[in-house]
Amino acid sequence: MTATHSGDREATMDYIRPDSKMNRRYMSAGAEVSTGKYETRKVHVQDARPEMDKFTLDSTGFQLVKHESRVQDWTNMEELESTYVDEIHDLVRKMTGADKVVVFGPVRRTTEDKKPNSPDTAWNNQPPASDVHVDYTPIRAECLAEDFAKKNGLDRSAYKRVKFINLWRAVTPGPQNWPLAVCRGDIIDDDEGVVNHLLYVDEIPDFNAIPETLSEDPMHPEGTLFTYRSSHQWIYFSDMSKDELLLFTLYDGRGSTNGSTRGLKKERPWRVPHCAFFNNMDGAKLRESVEIRTVCFFK
Repeated sequence: MTATHSGDREATMDYIRPDSKMNRRYMSAGAEVSTGKYETRKVHVQDARPEMDKFTLDSTGFQLVKHESRVQDWTNMEELESTYVDEIHDLVRKMTGADKVVVFGPVRRTTEDKKPNSPDTAWNNQPPASDVHVDYTPIRAECLAEDFAKKNGLDRSAYKRVKFINLWRAVTPGPQNWPLAVCRGDIIDDDEGVVNHLLYVDEIPDFNAIPETLSEDPMHPEGTLFTYRSSHQWIYFSDMSKDELLLFTLYDGRGSTNGSTRGLKKERPWRVPHCAFFNNMDGAKLRESVEIRTVCFFK
């Protein structure tokens, strides 16, 4: 039975409905439309801060660590690329023992502006995601790993395993009004999740004119959405500070072949669904956060 702490929250999260067949997210500058059918579910979110040592990347797919950064201005992209990328590289390589780590995609999120930006400004001022998701599908993650390997002069075939890790940092003081929750990856079944296609467009299409099929492109962005299951166990760490980092697994290819999970019993936790939730406690403050992703290569 899950322990109950004073920081626990009763929240709502948006799950994809089981009958949702066309799942896409069209995004343009200042606008976003999802074609999927969602349902809002009430969930219990456990505050794991009193027992944070129980949750690790290897056991549950996520981990909170202390990390003081030299970054002074979290809105300065140049400083993130010159200072933060190197810090994250060293931290992830030390924590995972990876032979090669590639750092990419710094994104700043704020609850001040709910409108999504265009891909060209995707690192800055994105709203928090309130649907239950993982950023990639296995096929998409493996294609990305191949692409990153080529761009960094690596022979992908020389590495038996790849792992994508997201590192999330609150840069405004707690309690945040939209904290990030993660679902225990060790209890997520391999057959859970449906593909959600992400399409950046100049103009949002007419809903009645959306094509039924998409052209096949291995580099086409796609993520994973989840239907509700009562077995999901949601966790957050209350009052995160800018000197803390939440690491969680987006994809671990341990045991997979070319991104396929069909017929394979993958080693859990190999992915962690996550979602922002509204914190209705008195005194909750505007949330601003910075996240950055890494892909780890293991021989």
